[in-house]
Amino acid sequence: MDLSAFQLIDQHPDGVCIIDCTGKMLYVNDSFCGIINKEKKALVNKSFSSVFQKSEQSKYSATYFEQILNNLPEPYNQMQHTLWDNRLVWFEYCYGVLTSENIIIFIRNITFRKLDELEIIKSEDQFRKFFQEGSDGILINRISKDRFFDNFLEANKQACELLNYSRDEIINKNIYNIISIWDNQKIEHFITTLMKDTYALLEINLITKDKRKIPVEINGHVFEYNGRPAIISVVRDITKRSQANIELNKSREQLRSLALRLQNIREEERSMIAREIHDELGQLLTVLKIQISLISKKLPPNQTSLQERVESSIQFIDQAVKSIQKITTQLRPGILDELGLIAAIEWQAREFEKQTGIQCDCTLPKETINLDPKHSTALFRITQEALTNAARHSFAERVSIYLKEEDDRLVLEITDNGKGIHQAQINNPNSLGLLGIKERAMVFGGKVTINGIN
Repeated sequence: MDLSAFQLIDQHPDGVCIIDCTGKMLYVNDSFCGIINKEKKALVNKSFSSVFQKSEQSKYSATYFEQILNNLPEPYNQMQHTLWDNRLVWFEYCYGVLTSENIIIFIRNITFRKLDELEIIKSEDQFRKFFQEGSDGILINRISKDRFFDNFLEANKQACELLNYSRDEIINKNIYNIISIWDNQKIEHFITTLMKDTYALLEINLITKDKRKIPVEINGHVFEYNGRPAIISVVRDITKRSQANIELNKSREQLRSLALRLQNIREEERSMIAREIHDELGQLLTVLKIQISLISKKLPPNQTSLQERVESSIQFIDQAVKSIQKITTQLRPGILDELGLIAAIEWQAREFEKQTGIQCDCTLPKETINLDPKHSTALFRITQEALTNAARHSFAERVSIYLKEEDDRLVLEITDNGKGIHQAQINNPNSLGLLGIKERAMVFGGKVTINGIN
């Protein structure tokens, strides 16, 4: 070889080694030294086998190189080695004959590329195992340019069994063939989310070959399949979960109906007790007051002491009447039935101010709200309980009540400037007042939000 040829070899990015028929290295370039991790002087005139671990050296005898001279191996031959410094590497070889006794070998270190290839093969093996042995159904398809699901490309055994189709039958179908036409909008939203986030969840009913509807959860992901983007959908039968949700919702409805019935009974009992106290005790005390007043008029003028006792008894009767009025009002405020919710809340706010000394501001609708008695009672009791909580626990100086209509909803908001409430107190099962508020709202399909300390 002339000087210019050696200069080209010296600059070659691959490792280059010239070996004689005995396996001795006559020449190595800088790239070869870098790959082997040795200097030229430690390689030239040494056996080619010396670059490998001792367990591999016997393979590269003189006979091995004589065979190469007589029959060159295929180019780009790939082999795995353990080098002298215990590094595990993959080399790609190209061989050439320079003379009847000399071989030139081009060596490329392909370790990283090979590891990537092996990892891909491993991932593909794992995917095939997951695809065929997973407990859920798996469907693979592409999305067309106009953003519709194309026919299924693949379906595993579980998907076929779930839908009662053979694999060949499913491959000739797409998602639109196994759903109700009314669910097309769900699929459009599913595709939009997939294109945006590369994954999406969907609950939908799939229609089997024998026309059964099966509720499923589809977990979709965008991935590369045979070099092109595709959708893999993991399909899970959620029949049992759906049935459990139906039973749970049914139980909740039953509990809600029971709670409503108990509230109604409680309010009816309160109203009945209030009427009984007002009608029976109120009348008895009124009659008693009249009779004592008549007796007092017939007392001689000189019975001063007895007259004072009579007047004292009349005062006690007046106090008893006021107590009865207070008790009956607490049991069932007449203003709620007579003038409605807005007037009752305004009256309660004024009573709250008198009893606690805490300022209570009201922002209420000017026009009457059209509510049935049960809903009005529930909102009034919620207001009472919220004011009681503010008085007992918040150390507030001001409470504000807002009642407003928003679209088809009625919003009651009660705030105070007190010390606030921690989340642990809100969640405490012993916070009976808060539980009562939530219960009253729940039975009418309402929602309670409590904001405490940030």
